[in-house]
Formats: sequence, structure tokens, C-alpha cells
Amino acid sequence: MPISQLDITSAYLHGEMDNIVHLEAPELLEEMLTRIAKDKSDRDTRNKAKVMLTHLQQGRRVCLLRKALYGLRQSGCQWHSKLNTALKGAGLISTNADPCVYVNKKKTLHSRLRR
Repeated sequence: MPISQLDITSAYLHGEMDNIVHLEAPELLEEMLTRIAKDKSDRDTRNKAKVMLTHLQQGRRVCLLRKALYGLRQSGCQWHSKLNTALKGAGLISTNADPCVYVNKKKTLHSRLRR
């Protein structure tokens, strides 16, 4: 029986939040947004930075978190949920003994996951 293992280094950064989490704006956010707003590279990014900068200057110092971050209690759960959906969509089945271990009932799936 072939066994495969994955180690995804930035796994938690790929989980989307399914509940509302607000954070205080980081200390250097205003300075970084000012730099981005003055940059001449990408117009869309510049415009978004200008809007965010305006909000900060108006006193809106809270940010809505859309993606999971390391250190949040929800991060591991969010990542597992996303990975679980993808693996089950690929035909794998989680075991009763350990829900983080998946079994492949089809031989062709192993070759599809290796790509």
C-alpha cells in the first residue's frame, strides 16, 4: 500500500474565516499604506491603499480579518475544513480512528494528487 504525506508550510494562511474577527490596525499600517499609495506600479492596489488610508485617517482603526493567521484559535480548524473539502472532493475518505488520515479507495487518485 503506497503512503503519501504532505507538509504545507503556509497552510494556515490559506484558510478563510467563516466568522467575523476584528483586529486593531497594526502600528505601521498607515506608513505602509502611504508608501503604496505613492507607488507608481499597480493602479488598483494604489487605489485600495488610498481608500484604506482615508479610513485610517478618519479614525477607523479596526481591520476585518478575512484570512486566518498563525496564532488564532480558529486557524487550524479553518485550514482543516478547507483541506478536508478538497481531499473528499478528490475521492479520499477520512478514517474513523483519525480524521486527519485519509484513505484512497481508487488506485487512479494517487497519480492525480502527485501532479
